[in-house]
Amino acid sequence: MKSVITTHPIKIDLEKLQPSTKKRLDQILGRDFRIIKKYMNVIIENKDTIIAEKKSGRQYIDASALDRLTATTSTRTWVKHDFKMIFLRISLNELKECRDEAVSIFNSYLALRDIQKNRYPQIRRTIPRPIGYRRFQLDLGNKNLKIMDSMNTNLKLRKSTKKKIRHQYLDLPLKL
Repeated sequence: MKSVITTHPIKIDLEKLQPSTKKRLDQILGRDFRIIKKYMNVIIENKDTIIAEKKSGRQYIDASALDRLTATTSTRTWVKHDFKMIFLRISLNELKECRDEAVSIFNSYLALRDIQKNRYPQIRRTIPRPIGYRRFQLDLGNKNLKIMDSMNTNLKLRKSTKKKIRHQYLDLPLKL
């Protein structure tokens, strides 16, 4: 049985937004935009190895092949484009979000390539970013959305000397 995911955009009330929160949100979205753009450049540069074809003849981006070029793991200690070294203050889940966004943009391009006359897709900073995997809390009573401030990465040392990352949250007033 297939599952259906429905989404609905929620507008943020920018007039009620604190200036420091707006600045932080702009930083997060700007960083995500730069990462998506870098993923797009890697896809274009390595399109011969990343683009796969289904049995129906339809082409798509192989996300695992893209990961082999951009993500280090315990078995891959070196990759050609190490995004974790370029963007130090981002979690692997957020990198995956940006990768998924870039892959979906490029898959759309591949599906519509004949109409667009082989021009590569252009991304704009105004692309709405889904919250996706981000940790968030939705408070409809106060019309407020709290999302994790991923730019605020503080390493806290515990007694067992394990590093733990603590994130603060951004309060975003909603415009319902």
